[in-house]
Amino acid sequence: MSETPLAVAIRHVAEAEQRRDQQIALVAELADRGEDRAAAEDMLREIKQTLRLARAQQALLRVLGD
Repeated sequence: MSETPLAVAIRHVAEAEQRRDQQIALVAELADRGEDRAAAEDMLREIKQTLRLARAQQALLRVLGD
């Protein structure tokens, strides 16, 4: 049985939240070690944007009733 579009959107949000949390930890680790974290912070911004889009898609699917 395949996932519904809403189930896929929910999974995508959860996965993006996990990636965001991992990236936040990486940025903090780099900061603690005094290493350059510019690229990691850029990636974090991209992940946050992806998460915003995934949440918007999830909300739209909920409004449309999947």
